Parts: sequence; C-alpha cells; structure tokens
Amino acid sequence: MLDNTTRMGECMRANLRELQERHAVIGDVRGLGLFCGAELVSDRQSKIPVEEKQVQAVIGACMADGVIIGATNRSLPGLNNTLCFSPALIATAAEIDTITSAVDRALTKVFGRRFADLVRRNKGSATPAGPLFSSVRPADRGGRGRAPRIG
Repeated sequence: MLDNTTRMGECMRANLRELQERHAVIGDVRGLGLFCGAELVSDRQSKIPVEEKQVQAVIGACMADGVIIGATNRSLPGLNNTLCFSPALIATAAEIDTITSAVDRALTKVFGRRFADLVRRNKGSATPAGPLFSSVRPADRGGRGRAPRIG
C-alpha cells in the first residue's frame, strides 16, 4: 500500500503540475503521498488568493462531475484558496486521471479559457493534441464510475 501511495501521489502531483501549465489560476502544487494541494491565485507573481466563492465553485463543479475534493478550512479568512486532494490509498492511475480531469473541467468552467489556449493564441506555441493525462491508455479506464470526459 505504501508503494501505491507513493507512486499515485507522484502521478497526482504530475497531473496537477500539468494543470498548472494549462491554468494560470494554479499558483502552486504541493503534497506528500496522496495528500496534495493546488493553490488558486489571481496572480502568480503576487500570489493573491482567488475569492473563496470561486474555490467553492470549483469544488461544486467537481462534485457535479462525480468527484469529491475539498479546500482548506475557514480558519484564515481570505486565505482558504487551496484545493485539497486525499484519494484512497488504493487509488489507481485511472482514478487519479478522473479526479484531475474533473478539476480541469471545473477550472475551465469557473475561470474561463485555459492558460495554454491563451499562450497558443498569443505566442503561437502549440499544446498537446491528445488526452490531457496519459498515465493510462483509454482502454484501461474502466474502473468505477464513468470514464472521464477529456478536452
């Protein structure tokens, strides 16, 4: 179980870092094992937190998509801007991909266009055309629940 927790935690953070490249609102990704966080900021340079209602909107959009995530508690008013992830210690790569794909869709819904889309439009650089997360082949995505909608 410890081996899976370590491997899947690395997978989760890699997926979240990929989201960070796609969404300017993710200012930091951190974690240990399968306990991870993605800090949402209105500006990466100043690290000004997004509004808590926006964080809750991301959580709500994930919930509507069948994925349960959390946020930092309300002990520090105005600084509760980190999405918290703590999947089961037996989580599979497909389940990690499902979680992070739901977060991708939620961030796009709440904050608009992806950062990568803006980069591509403004600087002409290309972004990958395939599925967002590739740790599992589409044929292997059976598992519990429905397969993630990608893109």
